[in-house]
Amino acid sequence: MVIIYTSFSCASCQKAKKWLKKHGVAYKEKNLFSDKFQQTDLDLILKRCIHGFDDIISKRSKVYKESNINFKNLNTTSMKKSIMENRGILKRPIMIEDQKIQIGYNKEDIRIFMPIKLRNYLLQNDTTFYKENKKYEVLLKNFFKTNK
Repeated sequence: MVIIYTSFSCASCQKAKKWLKKHGVAYKEKNLFSDKFQQTDLDLILKRCIHGFDDIISKRSKVYKESNINFKNLNTTSMKKSIMENRGILKRPIMIEDQKIQIGYNKEDIRIFMPIKLRNYLLQNDTTFYKENKKYEVLLKNFFKTNK
């Protein structure tokens, strides 16, 4: 099951959830700004990041720009503490399943979460299945009709 970390007003989060639903991917949503987002969630995310904090910090965020914190000089513990106190600094959405992670919404990259059975079906029926068009939509409908 995919865990998706979101915020209420995030358009990319809405797109990601819509894509997951459309492709039959089970997910659990966790809001970054609720009490349910814990240090263990941050650790889970960081374990999957190739470049650590650089992967998840949004340098374009208002929190980052207005912060007086010099993030480059913080040690890991201080950095985690700063993130937990300023969650708006995180890129969104963040999606995790097993060892897979996607940060932000990208309509091609999100396909790493596509169920294998669906991926194989689409490949067998259309070698250009990466193009979301009418044929793609028909194939999706047919797949879910026959695989209830």
